[in-house]
Amino acid sequence: MGEAPKISVIIPVYNTEKYLKKCFSSLFAQSFQDFEIICVDDGSSDGSLRILNEYASRDSRIKVLSQKNAGQSVARNRALSLAMGEFISFVDSDDYISSDFLKSLYEAACENNADISITSYNIIEKGSTMVRYDLDCSLESLFEKKLPRVLNGMCCNKLFRRSFLEKYNIRFPEGIFYEDNLFLIKALFFSDKVIFINSGCYYYIKHSGSTTDTQRDESVLKNNSLEMIKKIVDFCEENKFGQQQRSSVRNFVKKSLIPEEFEEDKAYMASVDILLKRLYQISISDRLFSVTTEYTNFAKRQTITAFGIKFARKIKKTDEQFCKAFFKRKIEPQTILFVELNDSHGEVFPGFVKYVNDLGYGVDFLMLSNEASEFPLAESANNLNISGIFSCNFDTIVHILQNRLINKYDYVFFTSTVIYGANWHNVLDVIKPHHIKNSKIILTEHHIDIMRKNQEAYGGKKCVILPDYKLDVEDVDYVFANPHYFGDFKITPKNDIPVFILAGALEPERRNVKILFDALTFLVDNSNANFRIVVIGRGEMDDIPEKIRPLFEIKGRVDYPTLYSEVNNADFFLPLLDPENPDHDRYIKDGTSGSFQLIYGFAKPCLINKKFAGVHGFDSENSIVYEQNSDLPQAMADAINMSKEEYEKKQTKLKELASDIYKKSLENLRGLLK
Repeated sequence: MGEAPKISVIIPVYNTEKYLKKCFSSLFAQSFQDFEIICVDDGSSDGSLRILNEYASRDSRIKVLSQKNAGQSVARNRALSLAMGEFISFVDSDDYISSDFLKSLYEAACENNADISITSYNIIEKGSTMVRYDLDCSLESLFEKKLPRVLNGMCCNKLFRRSFLEKYNIRFPEGIFYEDNLFLIKALFFSDKVIFINSGCYYYIKHSGSTTDTQRDESVLKNNSLEMIKKIVDFCEENKFGQQQRSSVRNFVKKSLIPEEFEEDKAYMASVDILLKRLYQISISDRLFSVTTEYTNFAKRQTITAFGIKFARKIKKTDEQFCKAFFKRKIEPQTILFVELNDSHGEVFPGFVKYVNDLGYGVDFLMLSNEASEFPLAESANNLNISGIFSCNFDTIVHILQNRLINKYDYVFFTSTVIYGANWHNVLDVIKPHHIKNSKIILTEHHIDIMRKNQEAYGGKKCVILPDYKLDVEDVDYVFANPHYFGDFKITPKNDIPVFILAGALEPERRNVKILFDALTFLVDNSNANFRIVVIGRGEMDDIPEKIRPLFEIKGRVDYPTLYSEVNNADFFLPLLDPENPDHDRYIKDGTSGSFQLIYGFAKPCLINKKFAGVHGFDSENSIVYEQNSDLPQAMADAINMSKEEYEKKQTKLKELASDIYKKSLENLRGLLK
């Protein structure tokens, strides 16, 4: 009998024949080869079992088991009983892994004597990739510190030491969905140490047509969710979890076991509350003295309760292990670090990266975790030269920026300068000359009025503004560069039923929204209602006049891939800028609108007031320009009745405008980076 393998890779399989080739190709390409693969076919009705047997006939490391359909938990548990590896890895048959996935996890576990190693994962949806890194790299031994660092409830981006799984008889609960969650909580609780790393990556394929597609399935999922929450609460009580541990479990349950679409079900949420209240039943000692911690992007707030008196303090959340890992990487020559310190402005990321790529620079990207969860580079990452996309908390980014090693980069390119919602008001408050050389700093200023008022602070630094304005500033080295690349989208023709799209809150107290409502009412009253309005942003149907309500689709806040898809499928953009609103004057002297970038990038003609058109390149050849607010109904009617040929001509002119802007922006950045 040969020596046992270092790793057992367990793959449950059910009707995934079209994904198996990619999954196994990624396993065969591993830089670490000392592993066995145990596949359990769970009663597939397609060709999955045949494909598995073909692989097994060619590679002796592969074992294939077959069973009647019994579910993923039964399949995994059966494989666990046969596994011989020192460590266990779970890979789903429709996913795949990076070539250094097993090596990175194995080495991290061995070097740190950890029972579990956890790394980053990618989500791939609709063929698009977004690299999501949980870069709070650390070695943890306390359960209440391990669980909050776990990004999700799945077991697939992790490596488990088999001996401790056997010691505590940790197995998947059978006959129930959400099985990973209880397995993971037990594993984290019983493990001595867990190491979090950022090298090696798991690629998770998110398919459409999930089990929530029917009402019956949704009911089953809700019942399973409640049953799993009960099992987790029972486990906490059986093992006498303390207050900190219970608090971390409550947060984990809310994040991993309660889908957003279930939150509208009052009966379901009432049942959840009843279960979670059991986690608030704490001992007398915990009532006398306790410590609770609340995390945000910008700070960690710790509340200490002693004999009924509460003391609160803010604590920096710098992740030292992450910082060490970040600078331990080799930074190639001709590399620019992009940084975003807000959970916004993601629409500029792909365009700026493309510009510097075209100028011969590679890119690393550092952003807040909240912004990363919106997938700002999802549609473009495969087409750009990005070495790493990293996300972490605010304090950790600041700590990195204040390390002199940051000067290894050719430039540090901030995609916004003002910081919203933090103690810092501006990135200039964060970085000092002894941190980053002035010559290496590039600032993107979305608020030109601030730059005008503080020219001295911007002196010696390179600045970028998005609109092509001539500024009355003498001491600032600035150029215009408008990022309007979002990925390789195919420009779409006009729909048979025209779609107007607007981005921003749909709130009745906003005057420009009233202008839209009045225009739509006029059109409906004149029997012209053969069109749709798509809203990206906040809004309630109850706020819309009943007569025009059927025209609207309110999408709410969406991630960037959804935004780009909605824009690409629309026909006309509605910036809704109001010439009579003094606040909107900023769009001709102090800033620009993200809507304009989308208009350029997707070649979508806009309906825009004359006051705002010319300065941004819009005219009657590429858009519909109207004189007064009262002209908006006619402008919309012209758009609705526009022929597909005329629409295509406007798109051609918009593409020419976008191309001119791109060429000018590229040359401006070339001069800035010389």
